[in-house]
Amino acid sequence: MRIPAPLSAWTVLALSGASLLLSLQVDASAAGPSSVKISGPKPAIQGEGNDYICSAECTPPCTYSWFVDGDDLNMHRTKLTVIAGQRKPFTLECTALNPESGESFKTTETIQVTCSLPGDKSGSMALKPRTALCLVFSVGLLVHWAL
Repeated sequence: MRIPAPLSAWTVLALSGASLLLSLQVDASAAGPSSVKISGPKPAIQGEGNDYICSAECTPPCTYSWFVDGDDLNMHRTKLTVIAGQRKPFTLECTALNPESGESFKTTETIQVTCSLPGDKSGSMALKPRTALCLVFSVGLLVHWAL
């Protein structure tokens, strides 16, 4: 007596002409990004390392892309350090991407640059070490990133 070969469920369905309804479960836990924001010093201090952080409400955690004055930095970290060399505004753009859903959202901020310290109401241009640095440091924007 011969033992019949085992048949897969798909073969049985195909031979019998039956149909099968499969339910696709989508992970509903993926959400965002929403509330994307750039936080950091406004205005930036010329010649100082100005730390900016991009954040968003996102599940699972978002990945981030940074642009400075339209240039893609090709980095995907939350924190960005910008050293403003000239006393002219620069534009920061951060895009938050939900890696699971593929949804993204970007925010853009124009950051003014000042040579005075935050909270310095005197407006004095007395030559302090920082002021002297502001007068000679005019190479543009230097960008550094950290984890």
